[in-house]
Amino acid sequence: GVGAVMKFLSHKPSNPTGGMTITSGVVTITKDQGNLIGISIGGGAPLCPCLYIVQVFDNTPAAKEGTLESGDELVGVNGQSVKGKTKVEVAKMIQACKGEVQIKYNKLHADPQQGKSLDIILK
Repeated sequence: GVGAVMKFLSHKPSNPTGGMTITSGVVTITKDQGNLIGISIGGGAPLCPCLYIVQVFDNTPAAKEGTLESGDELVGVNGQSVKGKTKVEVAKMIQACKGEVQIKYNKLHADPQQGKSLDIILK
């Protein structure tokens, strides 16, 4: 029943994010000859306050560097916040950097047990 699921999901009331931990970091990626790092971006204004990485394309600078993954939140580009911007504006910010670009990101990590229970609920 639903009661059992709720009980299981709230097994760590001390954790305000509900079994999720967030790691923030900054990664510097050197661009390829086409001035690209190899990510596609989703979210952004006006529909969504945050931007995130939809896909990291194979054999691109971002993929070879290895830090960024699909689902990571994109927080800043070269020290500038991307909050409230559209994905086109953010793509232009990335393109405007020559050589290398600094990406600030947040990664969400689900508690492994939590992840399994969520899979069951979502199916």
